[in-house]
Amino acid sequence: MAAPETSAPAATAGPAPATAAEPVERPATGELPTTSLEDHAVLIGYGRVGSIIGEALLARGTPLLVIEERDEPVTALRNRGIEAISGNAAASDLIKAANLARAKWLIVAIPHSFEASQIIAQAKEANPALHVVARSHTDAETEHLQSYGADRVIMGEREIADAMVNFVLSTDSGGAGRGPLTSDDQPTEDMRQAANAVLDEPPEDYHQPRKAPEAATEAAPSSGVDAKPV
Repeated sequence: MAAPETSAPAATAGPAPATAAEPVERPATGELPTTSLEDHAVLIGYGRVGSIIGEALLARGTPLLVIEERDEPVTALRNRGIEAISGNAAASDLIKAANLARAKWLIVAIPHSFEASQIIAQAKEANPALHVVARSHTDAETEHLQSYGADRVIMGEREIADAMVNFVLSTDSGGAGRGPLTSDDQPTEDMRQAANAVLDEPPEDYHQPRKAPEAATEAAPSSGVDAKPV
């Protein structure tokens, strides 16, 4: 004789299991609220460069709003009470939400010059008096960003060269034929020109595709797969 079927015991209500925090994202519909900050700094990017800038500004009490694409830094900043927006800063609604019309500084710390130029153009349209500083990797990128309204563009390789020249001059006890450093602790103009001459043709950087090697005397057999730049 078959055993009678028994129903499973009813589940008792209890506290829901803990879940990870939801990622911070822009709302699917509607506009982002505009920050109430004024005379503040808007920092684009909170990576290796941007985080150093941000922490320095926060340490001196500068009102700061950060725009960063990655959710983790945005969540961490918000948990510290710092205004942060998740998304691409080139989006017009983020430009508006950052209240760039009433900001004092725009610091574009991302390494992508095309995206940076779009951000700068929109920011300058919203606030022509905005002080804009950006970063670059080549002279061409520097000129490109300046043409879109950047007031200052920092080219990493050139700044490194200047600092190294400055170190050599400051530790040169002989100094024959060389003038002293300027009052602002920068290399004298003749040494700056010498450093710039070395950098007139900067080495290939990761923004540029590598050149294909010259063809050998005998062509290698085709693999049937198109080669792609690294």
